[in-house]
Amino acid sequence: MSNSYNYANRKLTYEQAQEIRKKYFSNPDLIQRELAKEYNVSISIIRGIVENRNYLKPSPLEKQTA
Repeated sequence: MSNSYNYANRKLTYEQAQEIRKKYFSNPDLIQRELAKEYNVSISIIRGIVENRNYLKPSPLEKQTA
C-alpha cells in the first residue's frame, strides 16, 4: 500500500469534505446516509471523512487554484 494520495479518483473536493464535517458535527440528528445522498457518494466515503481518515489535506490542484 502506498503513502501517496490518489487525488485523481477523489469524488469530492477538500472544501466539500470540510463542509461535510461541519454539517455532521453541528447537527446531532444528521445521519451519514443523508450526507451520502446529498453529496451523491457512498456512506463509506462519508464515514471516512467524519472519522478523519479521508480528505485530510487539499489536492495539489486545489492548492494551485486557491
